[in-house]
Amino acid sequence: MRSTIAQRVPTTGLVAAAIGLVAIMATVTLLNIRGTSNPTIRDLPIIGAVMQEQPPVFQSAILDLRVPMGIAVTPNGGRLYVSEGDGDRLIKEFDARTGELRGVIAAPGTTTADRKPMGLAVSRDGVLFAVDRLRMVVDIFDPDNNWLGVLPVPVGQGATWEPLGVAIGNDGEVYVTNANTVGAPFATYSTDWKSGLPFDDATTGIGGFQFPAGIGVSLDDRLVIADSNSGRVVLMGRDRTVRAVIGEGVGDEAIGIPRSPAVDSRSRMYVPDVTGHSVKVWDISDDEPRFLFDIGGPGIADGEFLYPNAVAVDDRGTIFVTDTGNDRVQKWLK
Repeated sequence: MRSTIAQRVPTTGLVAAAIGLVAIMATVTLLNIRGTSNPTIRDLPIIGAVMQEQPPVFQSAILDLRVPMGIAVTPNGGRLYVSEGDGDRLIKEFDARTGELRGVIAAPGTTTADRKPMGLAVSRDGVLFAVDRLRMVVDIFDPDNNWLGVLPVPVGQGATWEPLGVAIGNDGEVYVTNANTVGAPFATYSTDWKSGLPFDDATTGIGGFQFPAGIGVSLDDRLVIADSNSGRVVLMGRDRTVRAVIGEGVGDEAIGIPRSPAVDSRSRMYVPDVTGHSVKVWDISDDEPRFLFDIGGPGIADGEFLYPNAVAVDDRGTIFVTDTGNDRVQKWLK
């Protein structure tokens, strides 16, 4: 099975980068001629800026999807999972490198009328966690896409539990956000998935969460939560205290409606802004996040978005975005 793939080779950016590199190398040569010490390329501040601050470039798109919502990629960049909010409402598995459709996934006994997969996350050993917004559960599938069951309702949540976003921590713990404002904003599940511990947001000092649509985890186990209806992203430290609130205010850093974020291995946070039709990127390597750039913009052309909803990043830094309004998934390369 193969889906339609659109691909573009971004030559303009490569030419510009090559010209810049030539100029930089000329500078290095002049420094050496004048008898200065021999700096390495990485030691020069201007080189660091070129290497670290350049936005990614559009590479290809997987087309013919039906309202793609959630997305997850295996850390090694092998498998890509996409949940569809319309049509047959299935989870589709693709080869992340080629875009080839490998198969479809659904919980046993469900039909189009009673399922709606949304948030997705996949562990390093290939276990897939999928939020179903109609059944109000988180399904678990093994690496062969066999259904293993569902996560239990967190302790004390009961009817106030409406799972929405999901992410996996570095030690295998599972984080699930809750759309119900009466209940806890998220819960943490143990690595055996047998119990979920709800988080008490009364301790945050920032007020309650309003529709926490997605959650991400950094390599140092900090959490980023897209507080969608509040138009902000909340950064929590390893001790689960609030370290920063991102996206409030005006200007380039303002977020309209943030959705499911992702954090890469360099502590860059990618936040899809539904109404901004772009993906906003911050450096969150310390407790004072630094805005870097926007990816994309409104439109239907390659590299443009309509209502992007979720981001996934593999260990190599390849970025996948559900371009929901355009019924496609875009792939971007650093």
